[in-house]
Amino acid sequence: MKGYGSVREKVIRCGRYGRKCDYIEVDIVPNIDNGRHKRSRRRKRNVSAPKQKSLNTKRAIRYLYQLIKSNFTDEDYRIDLTYSNKFRPRSEEEATRRVKNFVDRVNRERLKRGLPKAAYICIHEYGKKNGRIHHHMLISGGLDRQLMEALWCDRKRAGQAKRERLGTVNCDNLQFTDEGIEGLFRYITKDMRQEQLTEGQLTLEDLFSEKKVKGKRRWMQSKGLVRPWSMPPNDYKYSRRDVEKIVSMPPDCENVRKIFERIYDGYALDRCRYEFNEYLGRWSIYLSMHLIT
Repeated sequence: MKGYGSVREKVIRCGRYGRKCDYIEVDIVPNIDNGRHKRSRRRKRNVSAPKQKSLNTKRAIRYLYQLIKSNFTDEDYRIDLTYSNKFRPRSEEEATRRVKNFVDRVNRERLKRGLPKAAYICIHEYGKKNGRIHHHMLISGGLDRQLMEALWCDRKRAGQAKRERLGTVNCDNLQFTDEGIEGLFRYITKDMRQEQLTEGQLTLEDLFSEKKVKGKRRWMQSKGLVRPWSMPPNDYKYSRRDVEKIVSMPPDCENVRKIFERIYDGYALDRCRYEFNEYLGRWSIYLSMHLIT
């Protein structure tokens, strides 16, 4: 399907450069350069991280999604961390320090076993009603799960036989659906989905609104995570007519799946989404796909 610069395709790859990545995302969008985009040398570019760390923009949420897909597998863990009344942090800074202390303990245990430092992503979440902070963490596997849970503790104080737990902790292996990472993303961003809300969680509208809300979420990550990357965009793969033909069909129909799985050989389509820009009068298509093994 050849076009003339009216449509731009960008493929974002989630994984290490030089390998066929397990996951890709494809943006097929109007080319606002109007065909004047110069063909640049085929050089890898990392996807730029959002400057802010709060999960209150679509771009930040999407980048987090791509970062998770680039770094974690079903050999890794998810950990939920809470605080008892005794150890409830007085500030976000104190909570962040507790999480870093936990990671330091994990890394000391990993060093004893000849394992590299753990990669992790940690989301701080505040209860919408009571404002209590707790954490959802994805972290490298390799240590026993019971040991991981035991490391969520206070420092050992004089006269104590053992360290006290900071609160409840639950460590589980990451689990994936047939769509791969999609199941994990729904876990880590569970309160962004209206149909999965429980009392005290935020809605998608809360997160995307400009208002300051009590139940905010912030995130932190380890150094050295593999960043999602892309090659320069392709302005000649699709035409405007191609896009209009595709969006005339339901995004979840068999014909759409066959079209994109033929174009992106070796990948299965997980999700296809259409978006109409009223200002431009044009359609965009967004794809999530996983490698067929």
